[in-house]
Amino acid sequence: MLPVLPVLPVLLALGLAGRLAALGLSVVNVVAVLSLTAIAPAAFAQHPLWGALLLLLLLWGSGRWSLDALLANRLDHRPGLPPVRIIRPWGGRQR
Repeated sequence: MLPVLPVLPVLLALGLAGRLAALGLSVVNVVAVLSLTAIAPAAFAQHPLWGALLLLLLLWGSGRWSLDALLANRLDHRPGLPPVRIIRPWGGRQR
């Protein structure tokens, strides 16, 4: 798992496989909280914030300006292929 860890923030910054990257970083966040017993209170206070931000990315995805959206739009306009459906939680509107 160690070689994958540097890739996750890059994927998240680019918006490529954003939900997968957010899930991986959420696991890293939880493991950091559980494994560090002598963590500074200021550092410990940031973990819920990071967890909430990653949860938002897990639920709503990377957004319109991500590489995922760009690739989905390109694939959607190719003749002969069925349109790509972007799955939104709770029945959100498609782009």
